[in-house]
Amino acid sequence: MATCTLEVTVKAGRDLIAMDRNGFSDPFCRVECGPGKSKRTKVISKTLNPVWNETVGFELPVPAPDYLYVRVWDKDQIGKDDRMGMVLVPLTDLYRAEECTIDQWFPVAKVNPKDCVKGELHLRIHYQGAIPSDATLRLSRGSHAAAAANATAPAAAATAPARETD
Repeated sequence: MATCTLEVTVKAGRDLIAMDRNGFSDPFCRVECGPGKSKRTKVISKTLNPVWNETVGFELPVPAPDYLYVRVWDKDQIGKDDRMGMVLVPLTDLYRAEECTIDQWFPVAKVNPKDCVKGELHLRIHYQGAIPSDATLRLSRGSHAAAAANATAPAAAATAPARETD
């Protein structure tokens, strides 16, 4: 089976929403690329403008998942962590070349309609691997078509199935 690599650098956040009584948050990110493929950044305490500069890597089958999910959380000392939003990045355009990099700011979007979100995440996403054939892409993407058609994606991203894992 052919594989590819996806490296995601969570560089920084800016103007994130305050989740704590002190007017700040203790943000961290969970990066997900396919079922069971999840990695986490460290917590940056008492800030709305965290700098992580952390790179996580995934070895994925070809064709790789259609979307990268980066969920932002506020770490709580007591009780459950608070969701701060997410960034959804469509990856299909990356697969059109053997090597491709995206480096940009993405708006943080709501996971649920009642969520209050604010700010952006700076991500660098690097793909390296085989270019899947058109036939392979059609077969793998078909399973997501119905779910994607019914979901609304955040600004600057395409439609994708919304999934909540935490």
